[in-house]
Amino acid sequence: MVSKIAAKISRQDENTRWLGVFFMIPYRLRLNPFAQKPEPRKTSGNFRLSQTGNAVQIGRISGPLRHKSPPMPWYVRLQQKWKVNGFQLILILITFAVGGSLTGQVAKWAMDALKVEGVWYWGLLYLLIVTALWPMMVLLVSLPMGQFRFFLNYIKKLAGKIGLRKNI
Repeated sequence: MVSKIAAKISRQDENTRWLGVFFMIPYRLRLNPFAQKPEPRKTSGNFRLSQTGNAVQIGRISGPLRHKSPPMPWYVRLQQKWKVNGFQLILILITFAVGGSLTGQVAKWAMDALKVEGVWYWGLLYLLIVTALWPMMVLLVSLPMGQFRFFLNYIKKLAGKIGLRKNI
């Protein structure tokens, strides 16, 4: 009787351990216990490469049908999205950083001058001040950086997305 209970407990521990390992494995490499075993398409060493519906299976490991091309770096995607060259992208990122920092600093000075009591009031007023100041600070910083036209269009587009400007 005791040995049956001990065997049952050890099986539960093995199952629990397996679940922990299962969730640490990346999704594409997880074993799919419900996968149908399709007809083999190609044999390469120990792996059977076959195709079922929208999934390519290597043995019982499932993954996407087509291998994606390697992802583009974030800065290349931004260059393509904003239609700028590498140097302009660096200037734009510096402008975002300096403009945001300047906005936070000016908002802090404004909050110190207003001497608002209460955490909720202070937080709400700070968010409103930062939201109102950010476009002006970014435009101000973009002037010496030579990116004023980009940021003017960016802020117009952003205002159109949040409903402050009808025609973009």
